[in-house]
Amino acid sequence: ISIFPNFQYTKDLLLLLAAGLSDPAREVQQFALENIENAGETIQIPITENSDSIEMEITPCEGFYYPEPFVTQPPAGIRNLFKHHLRDIVPLLLKQSEDWTTQGRLNALTLLRTVLVFAEDKITLHLDGIVFSLCEAFRDDDKDVIVLAKDCSRLVGQYTKLENGLYYLVPKCLGNVSNQDDANTRVGVQDSAGARLGALSMLSNVLYGTPKLEKKENVDKIMEVLSDPLLCELGLESYSLLGELLRSLQELILRLEKENEGGIKLMSHEAKQKTLKTLLFLISLENSSDEQLKDISKAANTTISKLEEDENQLISTFAKPILDEILDNKGAVESQKWNKASIERRVFDQLVRKCIQLNVSGIDEFYTEMISVLEKSCSTCADADLRLCQLSLLQSYIADQFQFETNVFRFRKQILFDILMPNLIWRVGRVASTIRKITMFALGTFLVKLTLMTTGKSNRFDWLLEEIAQIMPLLKSSLDDFEADTRMFTCQVLGFIFVLFQSQQDTCLDPTIFQDIYHPLVCRLDDAQDLVRIAACKAIEDLIRCTDKAALRGTALKYIVESCFVHLDDRDKNIQQAVYKVLETIIKADIDTPVVQAHAKKERTRHRSPELCDMLLNLK
Repeated sequence: ISIFPNFQYTKDLLLLLAAGLSDPAREVQQFALENIENAGETIQIPITENSDSIEMEITPCEGFYYPEPFVTQPPAGIRNLFKHHLRDIVPLLLKQSEDWTTQGRLNALTLLRTVLVFAEDKITLHLDGIVFSLCEAFRDDDKDVIVLAKDCSRLVGQYTKLENGLYYLVPKCLGNVSNQDDANTRVGVQDSAGARLGALSMLSNVLYGTPKLEKKENVDKIMEVLSDPLLCELGLESYSLLGELLRSLQELILRLEKENEGGIKLMSHEAKQKTLKTLLFLISLENSSDEQLKDISKAANTTISKLEEDENQLISTFAKPILDEILDNKGAVESQKWNKASIERRVFDQLVRKCIQLNVSGIDEFYTEMISVLEKSCSTCADADLRLCQLSLLQSYIADQFQFETNVFRFRKQILFDILMPNLIWRVGRVASTIRKITMFALGTFLVKLTLMTTGKSNRFDWLLEEIAQIMPLLKSSLDDFEADTRMFTCQVLGFIFVLFQSQQDTCLDPTIFQDIYHPLVCRLDDAQDLVRIAACKAIEDLIRCTDKAALRGTALKYIVESCFVHLDDRDKNIQQAVYKVLETIIKADIDTPVVQAHAKKERTRHRSPELCDMLLNLK
């Protein structure tokens, strides 16, 4: 080779030399490497019209990757010789990389990796074929083939300008066979996930090998791929695709961080918005039962903090723009595009939860639009699974004390009357029952937060007391719901409402409302679930405290007392104590103490133990 660089068999000899460097035996590798170092500098290559011109010298920088047995850049002479014959060598290796035997594919990719080290930037001339073959290699069933494809992709990123690689990779990541974006070049649906997985895997490894991103345009092109909605949809069926999507994002951000102070600034405002949106989608996978998806979600959550040091500022900046984008010109919810699994719903969910988690404030337009979205997606005509998700999100929003004080209270009437109350109306079916249960729990949370916020400020809930007659019929019907949890939550909600009345000076529950609610509430003492019975006792206590004595006396009080004495002898001591507190409340309120104590004298000899009856007799 040193004597006859244009010898007709030079190409074959070079492949033989590359095979020696790729041999599994360490001794053979070292022998081939020594021969290269000894003869490499003596080779002189004449430039002809048929050869690839040699225009520039690659200068290795810190962190350059060299596969074994290389430890540094090979001599210039042997590199130039490989470049001179590259048009004969590369097509041959790419064809062999499609061999039907695993060993054949392994041999071809091993040789290609070695040739890439010699060819350096000249592989740009063959980039189309190399990208196609490596994308296919990433889809191989053999793990060793994939490892070699990663090495080759890293070298491609190391030796070529990023924009050249993106020219061929971006269309493939977007599902196109060629770099033309039209209907005739898109791959079939069945093959789409696999094709994109191969291209995305190569992209993440090219980014890993790229020394510098250099241009904002490169970052924008990459984010065009990584924010593609179809990529996320296909990923829900192919978890490996989501893993590669995350790895590509991480490599992109890592590259930006490494480029010193100006690195992260290469990411435009639009690209950062797309990155955040994609990461929010990946975080939404945290509730999946699949461990792989949970790991992806955790890693995505960590990656978000690298976009900007102040995560609160990051969410504040992009919350409204992302919301506008996912609403599709504010028509997505109305046109039924949203469902439980949709990307838009997932991103919206995580965006709101991030605002809750970080106590984000100062984005009133976002919160106003958010409540509007919740109202539309929780309407009774919306998809049932979507309503469940959105009501759960609303409950989390209400439960946060900071959000309640800064935002929820502003929308209290809209939340209560336009979102929660319509979902409490009884409808047939188990799904409808679950919706009522979640809604009732959210209503309970709403009233608890309202109670905490209005302590010492009785005028803060006048608006609620004025509408109590509208709420009570729905709560009354829910006391007979076949879901035990719903019955328990209903008792708790009634108790919270009665507590609000107690905090209002000179205000008692309307006697008409009392007459309408006390009987079904007392009936819950016969409930099959003890937790419901205990919750009912607590609600009855609060009912007695907020009702005028005149309305209590007579038939109502007699019915309450008689029912309580029946359950005062219950086998469960917790039930006994709960019922005892109701009777104790009646005596301490001095409503009709003789009636209670007369029943205590009568029942003490009939109960298993007279202890509680004696305690009632001793109360004053």
